[in-house]
Formats: sequence, structure tokens, C-alpha cells
Amino acid sequence: MTKHSITLEEQLKQRLAELRTEFASGQATLSKIENRQTNYRQAILRISGAIQVIEEELIKGKKPFGAKNLDQPSVSNTISEPYFPYQQVTTQNVDTLHPGINNASILS
Repeated sequence: MTKHSITLEEQLKQRLAELRTEFASGQATLSKIENRQTNYRQAILRISGAIQVIEEELIKGKKPFGAKNLDQPSVSNTISEPYFPYQQVTTQNVDTLHPGINNASILS
């Protein structure tokens, strides 16, 4: 064996160090993605709640914030159920979150 040759044990130690670095990087990236996902879910939940409140006001035949709507016919026949678009974000539907934005980067 020459002094420039690397032993199997040294190769394994080097590879182990590389894998640990890659693992730590992957964990950090996953944590960022999970935080983004949480933020998106909270935003979607707030938006769907606001939509539901407005729809309920329209069903009652009122304008939002309780103002009387005497000059408009009731819209109760046009709204069948509350709008709640919350869904699990996956690689298949991520592009529907914000069309025109590269949403795939959220999951990569």
C-alpha cells in the first residue's frame, strides 16, 4: 500500500461525513417547507372562513357587516353550500395554489 492510497475505513468515514452533511441540509430544507405549508394552510383557512361568513350573510339576504339589503332579491337559491377549498398540498396540485408562480419550489 502506498502512502497516497486511501484505506476502506477512511473512505467509509469520508462518505459518512458527506451523508451527515447532506442529511442535515435535507432536514433544514424540510423544516422550511413544513413552515411554508403551515403558513399556506393558515392563510387558506382564514380566506375560507371569510368566504363562509360573506356567503352566510348573502344567504340571510343581507349585505356583509349586517347592513340591510332591501333593494336586492335574496340570493339564497344561488349558494348551495359553504366554500371551503382546503386540501392537502401535494406535488400534483401545488401549481393550483397560486397560478403563475413557481409553486413547485415550495415542495422542492
